[in-house]
Amino acid sequence: MHHHSQAFHRKASGVASKTPSFYSFYTGPQLPELNAVKASGKLVAGRTFVFTGTTQGRIDQGPAGYVWGVDRSGHLPAGPFEGRPGVTFDAVIVVQLNSSLAETAQVVDLASGATTNLPASAVRIHGATIRVKVPASLLPSTGLPPSQFRFDFWPKDGGSAGSSSIASFLPESTDAQVGTSGRA
Repeated sequence: MHHHSQAFHRKASGVASKTPSFYSFYTGPQLPELNAVKASGKLVAGRTFVFTGTTQGRIDQGPAGYVWGVDRSGHLPAGPFEGRPGVTFDAVIVVQLNSSLAETAQVVDLASGATTNLPASAVRIHGATIRVKVPASLLPSTGLPPSQFRFDFWPKDGGSAGSSSIASFLPESTDAQVGTSGRA
């Protein structure tokens, strides 16, 4: 089994982190819970994607949005965000918290146009970390194998719209590859 463990170390971890810093075009309130410090994406047992985002402060006020962009193609054109052309995606997972912290979650497939609501049970907030579970069937490949999908995480101020509402990106200027895990 020795060669197996070496292969394991070459696998993408699916985890990215950075020093907190707000997006230079962000115009909303600079709240710690909108400043991303860590994000992860994992494909579990080939069936479920688990995306997490960790911010500098407890996630305890809304309205706010937490978004994971997913590149399922590997050949997408430059992304839509000013100064962040490497943040590319053809699907987004959007978790919205309203002012009473009730959450709604959706998967928006930008390639097919389909929007699917996720159950509230798909989302868990624990301190400064938000996690969402997405059935892999809602993220069909547009070119890459699911184990090589790429992702980026961006918290948004819930009180405004457009790219000036995006508080931070993780990774900062490019997507990260998802990791894989055999067990839930």
